[in-house]
Amino acid sequence: LTPLEEAKMLLNPSRRGSGQAMQIRMEVLTLRETINELEKRLSETVDKVANQHSELEGMRELENKVAMRELILAKKDTDIRRRDDRIAKFEEEIRRRDAEIQRMGTEIARMDQEMAGVDDELGKKV
Repeated sequence: LTPLEEAKMLLNPSRRGSGQAMQIRMEVLTLRETINELEKRLSETVDKVANQHSELEGMRELENKVAMRELILAKKDTDIRRRDDRIAKFEEEIRRRDAEIQRMGTEIARMDQEMAGVDDELGKKV
């Protein structure tokens, strides 16, 4: 029998005898103690669940903060890559212009030699 069925049976007036009244009172007291203990456990369980819920909310907030920081870092990483690409293009342009300047220097040196040769020939003729 379940405790409820047993209590109903004990409370049935046709089942009561002279000593059963005291037994019924004891059963009622035991049931009240059981109910109180169950209510206490339920309250503790509710408190635990509430605490776990709060912890979970805190974890969700942290996850959101981490996700936002990851997005910010990804954007900064993209910005850095773009800057690196621009720097590489400028460096390539500098190398190209430097090579052009080198070619011009070589051409000027060649022309200077030709002019010196022309000056020498003119000097010999005069």
